[in-house]
Amino acid sequence: MIGNPFLAFFIGFVLHFILDAIPHFDTTDGGKITKRQIALLVADAVLGLLILIYLFLNSNHQISFIFGVFGGLLPDILDNVPWWEDKFRSSKFGKSFHRFHESIQSIKVKPFLGLPIQYVIIIISICIFLYK
Repeated sequence: MIGNPFLAFFIGFVLHFILDAIPHFDTTDGGKITKRQIALLVADAVLGLLILIYLFLNSNHQISFIFGVFGGLLPDILDNVPWWEDKFRSSKFGKSFHRFHESIQSIKVKPFLGLPIQYVIIIISICIFLYK
């Protein structure tokens, strides 16, 4: 909805932390990955990708849309990708960033509460996007 890609990136980045502060369900469990978590991750990724494709195709500002999505994903890309999270978190900036990112997500909830909260936020976001 924002015609400025850099503003969209910034808003996406900031909204990531705001939405992380809302109790939601994360599939990680102390670094241990189970088959159930992999199934949830795959289902979440597929559903999220389908929603993103639909919204992208219906966007009047596709470049801004891409920048906003990237800004929203960047905190998790930096802090939670297994291939470089240890290296990132060992840097001074990465350590501070991780501490801040983790502190925002201090409220942990079970799937029966966290997933409905996520779905409500997704539905509200889609309605705002489509009925602007």
